[in-house]
Amino acid sequence: MEAIGLDWRSAIPSENVTHEYVEKVLSKELFMYSNQIIRKSKLNRIVLCKNLATMGDRAAGLTDAHWISRLGLKKNTICLDVEQSGLFARMLVHHEIFHMIDYYDDLARWSDPDWCKLNEKAFKYGKRSPCERSKISGLITDYAMSNVYEDKAEVYAHMIIDYRGTESRAEKDPILKSKVLRMKELLKRFSNLYDDNFWSDRKAASTPAKGQISKERLAEVVLKKWGLTL
Repeated sequence: MEAIGLDWRSAIPSENVTHEYVEKVLSKELFMYSNQIIRKSKLNRIVLCKNLATMGDRAAGLTDAHWISRLGLKKNTICLDVEQSGLFARMLVHHEIFHMIDYYDDLARWSDPDWCKLNEKAFKYGKRSPCERSKISGLITDYAMSNVYEDKAEVYAHMIIDYRGTESRAEKDPILKSKVLRMKELLKRFSNLYDDNFWSDRKAASTPAKGQISKERLAEVVLKKWGLTL
């Protein structure tokens, strides 16, 4: 096991597994982000690993953000477990990227009292559960119950990957609908690229589309775009 940051540990995955993950998951998900959004998120590096753990607990992804990164003393990092696959792996990329956005969109960092007020008055964060669909009003998954910043990251990831499905759920859940609208407001304030056209594209991408760029070419383009090295 190798130390990545404070109380973070991981192992180095094989080159074949890493390349497959970049080709099938990471390159596709990063491709939708503009240079402006990545720069404003202050993301410096992406660590691809396996057996990721923090404080002894396994994790599929982690975000390490620092205000002092502006001074070059720390690198803002997201870690992604390349052994994750399918829809969960795709959502994980956006979940962790949003943590970076959330940290830098205002001086409150990951605190957001206004978001908390969107929940029912008796609701309290604190329970950690798998990322399965929640039956609790206002929560997109059970994992969203963990705390306010995980709640926001889960809403964001679902809006990015399955905007159509998230919109449909929100129509039947007033609290979730208010969170979707609030998320759009926060993102538009963070970058004007999160506009109506952006969400129209995400809605269209919620269903399989034909004529997409080949996986090999997509990986090549994104690796060059972000300067990723394996």
